[in-house]
Amino acid sequence: MRKTHDGFLLIESLTSLWLAVLIISTLTLTVFVQYQHLQQLETQVTAHKLMWEQLRDHSAPTNITFNGHVYRTVTDDDSIRVIGDMGKNYQVKWQ
Repeated sequence: MRKTHDGFLLIESLTSLWLAVLIISTLTLTVFVQYQHLQQLETQVTAHKLMWEQLRDHSAPTNITFNGHVYRTVTDDDSIRVIGDMGKNYQVKWQ
């Protein structure tokens, strides 16, 4: 007869649980970071779109709410700037 050790099954179960928790936490962190990156890209694309609209039509509104975020457009003689609601500035200068 073969003698089995009772503690071996417990160690194996704890190891598999630890690996599962590690994989789930890594995937959660990765998805969260990618979501933040996509949100930043969305804000940047919206700011560039608003700059284009302001350059195309000077009567466009300067304060715009888009997808729950407030953007303010400031036009000078040599630049155009879009200020996001989180204080992020996007600016284009020309000569």
